[in-house]
Amino acid sequence: MQAGSGSTGAENEVTIRIPSAQPGADIVGILHHRHSAAQRTEHVALILHGLMAHKNQSYHVELAAALPMDSFRFDFRGNGETGGSWGMCNIGHDIEDLQAVVHHLRHEMAYRVELIVGHSRGSLDAWTYLARDERLRWDDDTDVPFFVAVSGRWDMMRVLDRYDVYKRGFDKEGVFKWRVKSAGVQREYPVYPSDLGRMATFPIRKIVRRISATTEVLIIHGTEDRTVPVQDAHSYLHELRSNPRRSSDAQQLQLVPGSDHMYKGYTQPVVEHILEWYHQRKAAKRAAPTPASGQAQARL
Repeated sequence: MQAGSGSTGAENEVTIRIPSAQPGADIVGILHHRHSAAQRTEHVALILHGLMAHKNQSYHVELAAALPMDSFRFDFRGNGETGGSWGMCNIGHDIEDLQAVVHHLRHEMAYRVELIVGHSRGSLDAWTYLARDERLRWDDDTDVPFFVAVSGRWDMMRVLDRYDVYKRGFDKEGVFKWRVKSAGVQREYPVYPSDLGRMATFPIRKIVRRISATTEVLIIHGTEDRTVPVQDAHSYLHELRSNPRRSSDAQQLQLVPGSDHMYKGYTQPVVEHILEWYHQRKAAKRAAPTPASGQAQARL
């Protein structure tokens, strides 16, 4: 796979273009080097944006600068600088993009994905990617050890709460044209009735049940989130704790008091929570005996 790169102006950041599954639609992202391009870290973190958003939204830039490893944040197809078609329920396309990114970082740049941080829709993408069937693991052959799910939706039926707003567009043109400003650009995103139906039945519970028992999970949610209720964070935690294959400390919940869905004014606490959790759990993994060492001790 070929990818072009060019300096963004910051010494430790490089813009990378990776071909997607859609011809002519390169995935555009920023590789942030912890040290320098000449001194890469062994591991890399992936930072995933939410619905109708972009790679530099919310806490993303601050997190990239603070992580103890290189990181890659990118725009999914139809968002930000990445071309291609956008769809409210195009999670399949998002997974293709994510696989293309992981494949490039792994096989072209020799990185190992250590951490994924996904916000809102990006967290749904990450859950789906991490729970993918073994037959779809052509991009990498290992599980990701650490995952942070930020402001993720659990009760998918709540996407219908705004149906009356969408209905005006559906009745008039058969489509609701969602006009928002993203990355400083006024954009129009089409939403169709079938999109709402598919999102409302998205099988997140089944997906979460399939996640590897070895993947540590941190759930972050703002207490004043009016887009995705904070109760959804507790539902994720409950589902993970109900999995008998997972240890009791393999999942944690961190609430951010006063924060909304985009963490406006609260990006620094999000970064701090992620770093503290990562360092704690990384140390715990290092200290934990391997199955082989545990068996050896049992024989002594």
